Amino acid sequence: FDGHDFLEEINECGLSLLVVEDAPVCDIANQTTVVKVSSAAQAFGDIVAAYYALPSESFNVIGVTGTNGKTTTVFLLRHILNTISRSGLISTVIYDNGLNIREAMHTTPDAATLQRLFSEMRDNGCVYCPMEVSSHALSQMRVFGTVFDSAIFLNLSRDHLDYHSSEEEYFSAKLSLFSEYKMRNKYIVNIDDDYGKKIIDKVGKQNIISFGFGEGADFRVCDTKLSINGILFQVKHEEVVYAIKSPLLCLFNVYNILAAFVYAFNIGIKPENIIFAIECFYNVPGRMQKVSDGNNPYVFVDYAHTPDAITNVLSSIKAISDKRIITVFGCGGNRDKGKRPMMAKAAAEFSDFVVVTADNPRNENVRDICKDIIAGFDAIGFENYKCEYDRKKAIETAVSCARKNDVVLILGKGHEKHMIIGNQNIEFDDCAIVREILSALE
Repeated sequence: FDGHDFLEEINECGLSLLVVEDAPVCDIANQTTVVKVSSAAQAFGDIVAAYYALPSESFNVIGVTGTNGKTTTVFLLRHILNTISRSGLISTVIYDNGLNIREAMHTTPDAATLQRLFSEMRDNGCVYCPMEVSSHALSQMRVFGTVFDSAIFLNLSRDHLDYHSSEEEYFSAKLSLFSEYKMRNKYIVNIDDDYGKKIIDKVGKQNIISFGFGEGADFRVCDTKLSINGILFQVKHEEVVYAIKSPLLCLFNVYNILAAFVYAFNIGIKPENIIFAIECFYNVPGRMQKVSDGNNPYVFVDYAHTPDAITNVLSSIKAISDKRIITVFGCGGNRDKGKRPMMAKAAAEFSDFVVVTADNPRNENVRDICKDIIAGFDAIGFENYKCEYDRKKAIETAVSCARKNDVVLILGKGHEKHMIIGNQNIEFDDCAIVREILSALE
């Protein structure tokens, strides 16, 4: 909607102030002051930040952006930072104001909610707040009025093209965090990612601390060992090598861990203390969350819902397990249809068997969504799949056909506790469903 279309209605409410981008065409009440601005969204961010007395100026906000890995990185950062001071958190999963935790409604909340959360963190004595910054939030200027200590760029691949007209527009939204917002500290950027290189070119190397496997990284990974039980890697910085061990899985988590390590290192936390905190950090809800192992197949629940994320998860598991990989996934309704066959191709490349099912179909027919996915299988001649439109039955199919030490991956919904069908939110928790099925099989 365009707020200008409702001026006649809201004019009857006795406003004292009206902020507009276009001059009103209707007569405005005498008691109303009209302020014309180039961007109402920007003005709103500034207004609510001022209303709460500029809370982000009172502590250190760390903005984390990228297609994949944001949630794991901010959770790990909060874990590390809580070892030295109180830290808040804004994530896809929860909002933490330093004293109370509430379920998140959006990855990055609207400007009014965000600034109120910041004011609560300030009042609760928070010194840090790692937060996920989504492309939607940046394009809608939800974080305008926020002062950041630093910003972290993880990666960028195809996502949200139902909202952004192209991948370049998607990147442009991400780039704005590094080019249009106040920062007290240097940016932290993944130098291995092509879009990370573009950010470095845009803002200048002197403003960047880079990390990755590639030559020239300020913090460079020089050795990595992966297993079904975790990660061990070494990172070199200024001729000093640090050994980092983590119970998190998969190569992509090396980047998430390293991003958090770099920020903590840069603000002066002792490396040995950072490394100890990393070793004690076990999982994030719905992010390669281990639901079963031992006498059962390994079962993991993960939020992967893009072609790149599915490739990262499955290729990483393939590298550390010689057992069968059974994958359950679907695609969201009323979202980017172009990625559906691409997600199918990614799943087929690394899976021994795939169960295609529902994943927040919204107002689309599940059968039509699955048909788009299957087109991706047909294009490459992959036949080891089954369609099960009921997600619970799909998970049951995957778990019941798996043998000991096989790996079952339930992808797409991760931490979510509901399924969006039509205009209803139906209670649904992948982890709870898996536990229920395994209990019945014992």
